[in-house]
Amino acid sequence: EATIAVLPFVNLGPDPDSDYFADGIAETLLNQLADIDGLQVASRTSSFRFRSAAGEATPALAEIAQALQVRYLIEGSVRREAERFQVSVQLTDATTGYQRWSQRYDGRWGEILTTQQAITRSVVEQIAPPLLSGAIAAADLAGTATDPVAYELYLRGRHLWNERHPQALAEAMVLFERAAALQPDFALAYTGQAECILTAATYAGLAPEAAQQRAKALLDQALALAPDAPETRMALGNYYAARTQWPEAEAELLAAVALRPSSDAAHMLLGTVYSERGDLVAAYSRLRTAQQLNPLHATVALNLAQAASRLGLHERARRYLDRVQQLAPAHPFVFGLRTVVELSAGNTEGLQALLQQWQGQARELAEAAGTDDINRRIACGMASLTLQQPEQTRRCLLPLLDHPAWRELGPHYQMLALTHLASANATDADPGQATQWRTMAIEIGETALQAQPGSEILLYELAIAHLGLGDIEQARTLIEQSLREGRMELGLMQHDVRLSDLRPDPAFVQSLQRLEQVQRSQRERVLQRYPGAAWR
Repeated sequence: EATIAVLPFVNLGPDPDSDYFADGIAETLLNQLADIDGLQVASRTSSFRFRSAAGEATPALAEIAQALQVRYLIEGSVRREAERFQVSVQLTDATTGYQRWSQRYDGRWGEILTTQQAITRSVVEQIAPPLLSGAIAAADLAGTATDPVAYELYLRGRHLWNERHPQALAEAMVLFERAAALQPDFALAYTGQAECILTAATYAGLAPEAAQQRAKALLDQALALAPDAPETRMALGNYYAARTQWPEAEAELLAAVALRPSSDAAHMLLGTVYSERGDLVAAYSRLRTAQQLNPLHATVALNLAQAASRLGLHERARRYLDRVQQLAPAHPFVFGLRTVVELSAGNTEGLQALLQQWQGQARELAEAAGTDDINRRIACGMASLTLQQPEQTRRCLLPLLDHPAWRELGPHYQMLALTHLASANATDADPGQATQWRTMAIEIGETALQAQPGSEILLYELAIAHLGLGDIEQARTLIEQSLREGRMELGLMQHDVRLSDLRPDPAFVQSLQRLEQVQRSQRERVLQRYPGAAWR
């Protein structure tokens, strides 16, 4: 029963900008507890969902504990005025509703690090005394601050990094740099800088090689200072995954899980790595572990939906997507993945319903000119071509070519849009323009493969472009290469109308049959281990 969640602490100070301090104290406590072997800690993503805005009613503690699947809850408040601080912490046993322990800590800012350690030890003494030796070790986190000013800069940086948008990431980068300058052996300050670079790349497409190498140099520096810091191992796994270096990514993420077993983020990224390598059984297993650790994380549910679809478990995928929309109604990737699921299932009625939904929101999305508009347009273009509606395909996709974000769009999405437009034009409009678009797609794909060698998605879209130009032999070769990578989704290949000229080819038929055998075997193993998609 050593299960616990740290709820967001409340900032009671006069300065609303001190929210970083409240979040930082709670997050550091959460990480210290998470590093204790034998203690299961709810993730930050899940527990911080229960932050109450001004005027909002807070759910009962018993409801929160049930949602997070924990027994104990930690609440707290902080007050910071000049160089003095006050931290109040209370521990509640949700099974009885009684407060188990509470304490108020007052001190000067120079004492904040020892106070943080004292809080961790006191909590563990109350809920699991046999784990106290682990608590003492965890309170001295690998690679953490010893300088209180550097620690404050780091807390400010983490607060901004969690916002994820470009301006916040740029400001966080400066704060992490200042923290490292103040305390040169502060490993997590270097990790924070690298995470800013990698996170910016996630939201803006593949980072330039120079930026990636800078991130790697920072992570190497952090690793040399603190080889046992799970944050650094996790960031290294993210770095290698972004470069499609799957064995290296797996090794670093396994190290992160060994150091912090309750890291849902590490399990989730491991699931992605296994999925990219074609091991859908291991991928699904890791994602279910992430789900158990973080039942309120929309991205975990999204990744489970994708894995289920690739296994041919389309109804299960739909249920996971329903869960995503419960947790994050405005999630930008749900519509696109719903389209992929219905395409993979060959469900034309479902595709038509999604098209109608998009048509009802198209003007509003276009005016916003954001990521959601781009994702939905690409999804609708795919659905329209499958439904043999070339004019609708053009209405969906043509505006993307002049979209402000076209150049920042990932190469796979650019190729996807161009090859679908080309297929629509070749059907009933301008074959010459179709040839130009396919040629553009080939140029984009060949350039992108230099940075992402072996990417099965890029190889697949290159095959589509060559097939449209009549080069069946080259298309067959590229399809075989993409299948060797092990990730292509059988249902999509079975229903992709752009492959119609290749379907009679005996080699292609055999490739699909081999893929079907692999998928069937993996699906049976997953169903045996996880007979239902119930969201615990």
